[in-house]
Amino acid sequence: MLMQLLLLLLLLLLGEQVGLLLVLRRRYLLLLLLLLLHVELFFRWQLKDLLITDANSFGYFVQTGWSCQQLLLLLML
Repeated sequence: MLMQLLLLLLLLLLGEQVGLLLVLRRRYLLLLLLLLLHVELFFRWQLKDLLITDANSFGYFVQTGWSCQQLLLLLML
């Protein structure tokens, strides 16, 4: 969760650099936080029974088409 908040802060700082309006940022900040929370809860629910315990397990994730981002999220849980 801390990583996601840092990413959100980085996005907000970059938003100032490209001239996004503060009003728009405030309006969509809550929506973005809710989306991040939903994604985190979804991955926790989907992956609660799946643990990487050996190389064969990692091979399963690769064969089923998991992206690098999904694997990183799994490792962060």
